[in-house]
Amino acid sequence: MENKMAAPLLGKFDAGATAAALLPEFTRIVERKLDQMKHSLEASLEDGKWAASRAMRQTRNAALDDLDELQFKIKRQPLVAVSAACAVGFAVGLLLPHLFRNRHSE
Repeated sequence: MENKMAAPLLGKFDAGATAAALLPEFTRIVERKLDQMKHSLEASLEDGKWAASRAMRQTRNAALDDLDELQFKIKRQPLVAVSAACAVGFAVGLLLPHLFRNRHSE
């Protein structure tokens, strides 16, 4: 059974013509939104690239500052620097054979 109220409305309503009329507007809206998303993504990528570059520059500058400070301390107190290097070398020399011996015995 057909709905008697829907029949007159469907007769006057041409879905194909309405869709054809709305398609260009819908296409423009979708293209505009895609362009907005593209520009937003490009801006985000550019911001990320800039932030990564800045972080690398800051890290490099901090490492160079630490290296300069270390060189200054070595020149200022050479005996302390040499004794610290000897102590680190001695500790590594004692620990490495012990670590390797335990791994190979298992």
